[in-house]
Amino acid sequence: ARSAGLVLCGGATDAVLLGFVTTLPRVELAPVLVDGAPLSGAVELGAGFRHACARRMDGTVLCWGDNGSGQLARPSLASAPAPIEDPATGMPVSDAESLAVGVSFTCVARDGGGVFCAGLDNAGQLGQGAPSEGGPGLRQVLLDGTRTSVRGVSDLDVAGFHGCGLQDPGVACWGRGDRGQLGSDAPPRDSRGAVTAALTDLETHPARDVFTGFLHSCALLANGELWCWGEMSDGLGGIGTFFSFDTPTRIEGLPLGRRLVKGSGGGHVCVVTEEAALSCFGRNDGGQLGDGTTQSRVEPGFVLQADGTPLDGVQGVAETQVNTCATLAFGEVYCWGASSLWLEPMAPPRTVPTRIELACP
Repeated sequence: ARSAGLVLCGGATDAVLLGFVTTLPRVELAPVLVDGAPLSGAVELGAGFRHACARRMDGTVLCWGDNGSGQLARPSLASAPAPIEDPATGMPVSDAESLAVGVSFTCVARDGGGVFCAGLDNAGQLGQGAPSEGGPGLRQVLLDGTRTSVRGVSDLDVAGFHGCGLQDPGVACWGRGDRGQLGSDAPPRDSRGAVTAALTDLETHPARDVFTGFLHSCALLANGELWCWGEMSDGLGGIGTFFSFDTPTRIEGLPLGRRLVKGSGGGHVCVVTEEAALSCFGRNDGGQLGDGTTQSRVEPGFVLQADGTPLDGVQGVAETQVNTCATLAFGEVYCWGASSLWLEPMAPPRTVPTRIELACP
């Protein structure tokens, strides 16, 4: 999204994922179109496996791409950008305050702090307390063991099979919980409605940011500490497991942070430090840690420029499973990790940040 909220996309379009009437890959960025006009006014974006969404400043949310599981939160199979609908009224949702997009499901936090999700629910990721058929109708995330709606949730993040949101002063999580990714110290460890992650000392240092990975979750506290729970591994049989915690545990050796980097729930975790640098750890087979190597690591370390100095002046960051991109103070965009279409097709991994010249219209 650019400063005016114009949404530009590039890459694969196998499910009209980019909002264009084409299935050919796009090497250059081009505007997402709504009724022939560029989609604008976006303040938040999210991308799943085969669909994407944008929250606009007026509280509406437009989604496009694959709708095979109902993740566009509307009954139509048409994949062009269109508003998600409130099933109670049949009208577009107009009070969304936060957006999060998972692999095949979508969640929004609406005015008043209620969380509503639609799409695939094979692991309970819609927050109903157990797996269900799912589908296009928005369902309100429920408190665990009750039919009561969870309230007071903001700043959502969701991954493959679970979601979390800030619930002052802590974090509420729901969905798949077999690896401890919901962070509750109460059994069972299976699909559940919303539970409170067992963070400590929240009265003094409340949670201020939340991140969900494939089988893990993390929260950044107001004092800059990072706490994580669940399981994070490289999935390659190499370094193995980075951590496996039943309940939230502080990650040692990480500089104090001011924001967590969000993305598609991959195998690495990055934090924007108080000095506007980036510190990361985890899977690095594609160079996604930006340290000049492709060696995965447990210990946090800075993203380094080609001259060996930390990348600084970081304003915004997003990650996928195999790469990471950052915008700096003057609008420059740097990416590292596995190559994408708008770098060089089939190029080897970029192990240090590389400036991307975006051909913006």
